[in-house]
Amino acid sequence: MNRFILTFICLNILLVNKYAYGQDGFNKFSFEANVGFNHPIAPLSPGYMVPTLNFGHLELSGRHMFNEKFGISGTLGTGQFREKKGSPDFSTDYVNVSFSSVLNWGRIMSFESFTKKFIILTETGIGVGSLNQSKRIASILEGGNSPDYDSDYVYNFVGKIRLLYFLNPKMSLQGTFGTSINGRQRYTFDGTQFNQKGIPSQPEIPFIHAMGIWSSASLGMNFYFGNFENHADWFISNDPYLTKSELSLAINEIKDYLKDSDGDGVPDYVDQEANSDPNARVNTLGVSQDSDADGTLDHLDRCPFNPGPSSNFGCPLEKPQHSVDYFKKAIHEGYLNVYFAFDSYKPNNFSLNTIKMISEVLNLNPTWKIHVNGYADEIGPDGYNFSLSEKRAKEIVNRLISYGVNSNRITYTGKGEDKSINNVSKEALMLARRVSFEVIE
Repeated sequence: MNRFILTFICLNILLVNKYAYGQDGFNKFSFEANVGFNHPIAPLSPGYMVPTLNFGHLELSGRHMFNEKFGISGTLGTGQFREKKGSPDFSTDYVNVSFSSVLNWGRIMSFESFTKKFIILTETGIGVGSLNQSKRIASILEGGNSPDYDSDYVYNFVGKIRLLYFLNPKMSLQGTFGTSINGRQRYTFDGTQFNQKGIPSQPEIPFIHAMGIWSSASLGMNFYFGNFENHADWFISNDPYLTKSELSLAINEIKDYLKDSDGDGVPDYVDQEANSDPNARVNTLGVSQDSDADGTLDHLDRCPFNPGPSSNFGCPLEKPQHSVDYFKKAIHEGYLNVYFAFDSYKPNNFSLNTIKMISEVLNLNPTWKIHVNGYADEIGPDGYNFSLSEKRAKEIVNRLISYGVNSNRITYTGKGEDKSINNVSKEALMLARRVSFEVIE
């Protein structure tokens, strides 16, 4: 418990240091009056019981706020603890004076973003008080018993939560829940036992470091004093809300800021080409793109990735005949093949350029068609090798299509095992695991 109290005090000091300085422009003083219930929690003697809510608590407070988030308060509390029905009767009068720091969580947590009618205050502090039990046990004196009429003086740690509801600039409704931890409490709350083990044999009952805990719940009013319009409880230093006209103006400014005059998808405030063709392909700065740098913008270029004069819509004027002849020759004489690893239909890395080169030549000659033949080596069952050769051919067809060759221009066949290769070595078998091509004009 001592560790909890120390932690609570340190936290309160940190919050005080953070929020103790502020600005003027609000009323700082208030007077608070509350009436409600009390409940002694412990210690109570065996057999003594108290109501959950015992009416009989009065509280008067004065508060000063340094700013809208932090202040200090002084409180006078008084009341009486009594037994519940079925318990031995007793009554204990108490008086307590405390001084606390105050935190306005309504302003700290910006409650104004969702309500301007409710706030929560917390108070933590220290105080002193006295308890006077009607059934105070007799102190043990030498030679006999004699009543001990001294009040049970205590010090205490106080914590409170206050919920405030705004009525008008000079008044608010308040509900309060508080807990007090007494120190040096000599007797139980009912007064029939000592709050320690054993009975001291001294003329006076000594003060001890035993504790008592009690709580209260009350309802009351806050009264605000000062010449400003609002008290610090309800003061908002910088109102984040805009009027309807201010909000409309802000929305229009945003609309202007995001305006896209040329319809290219890039707002004017970053667009470096304010009059782009709506069909143009632009970069993130709104500049029309010319991917092949031939002077014809991509949306007007029929061959956007092959440079050519604008007179031919950005396409090359003629295709180099000698390269086409060499391509056909390489195909027909078996120089352009795609090779595979054992039992795989994924092409070897060194064959990938062959697939890309064939696709580029086919795209340059849109009237050509091509047939793909897949092969396997002689290792394994015939049926399995036939299926594998077909998968190899199909894989190459898919890759040609991914490079832009129309699927209607490609046919394929799985040929099974290539028995034309002498399988005397691993290198020879590797040559059998291939895909070859046939150009059809």
